[in-house]
Amino acid sequence: MIMKRFLKDNDNIIFFLSLTIIISLILFIINKTCDLWDTEGVYVETVGGVLDIIVFGIILSIYEKRKFKRNDIKRYKEELKDYEGWDEKEAFYRVRGIINRLSLLKHTSFDFYGLIVRHISFGDVYFNGSIINSPKFESVQFNSCEIKNTKILASRDFKDIEFNWCTFDNFEIKGSKLENCRFDMQMKPDIYFSGCILHNCRFAYDENISINQFRNVLPGSLIGTIFQSEVKQKEFEKAFPDAFNEKL
Repeated sequence: MIMKRFLKDNDNIIFFLSLTIIISLILFIINKTCDLWDTEGVYVETVGGVLDIIVFGIILSIYEKRKFKRNDIKRYKEELKDYEGWDEKEAFYRVRGIINRLSLLKHTSFDFYGLIVRHISFGDVYFNGSIINSPKFESVQFNSCEIKNTKILASRDFKDIEFNWCTFDNFEIKGSKLENCRFDMQMKPDIYFSGCILHNCRFAYDENISINQFRNVLPGSLIGTIFQSEVKQKEFEKAFPDAFNEKL
């Protein structure tokens, strides 16, 4: 699979490398079987000139590939902005398609500002330096995604989100309201919830989670939230008793 993708993504380079090998073999056979070269120097100069042209072609192909990649990334990011505020199924799938194409181009920094994202899933996407501040993020699954240096900021309508077998590194949710969200992954110490409301959320595999990862905990902000471990549940209820109290 890796080799197939490499051949597909670097077809120009493969062409010039193949051409180099073929021409080198032809010149070598001619040199050994025919008396077309008066001197050894002519043969060397000819081979050198051919190889210089081919090397130039490879360098030019690499430059064009990078240029096309930059242009594609710019175009996809502009297209993403076209769907800001568009609350229809077609827009949701188009947003997912653009994110997937950007991910294939090794672009990892996504800005969801103004995007309404519902009823879709992201699989094996690498988010690095991304910001999720969508006005509506609902019924979205993150499956086996790698999420690094990413923040969810002031998202007031963050519902039914699932993080399944994702890996996190320096991840923060700040000033957001989460409802019916499931964190089905190992909780690392650099995952923080700051000033958030988490209603009816569930934390699986919570043995590494700490109360220090929850900052500025508000009264009533953890109503209905469940930790898989009974010991961990009691630890949080003891540390933040007002947060679990529905009467406040």
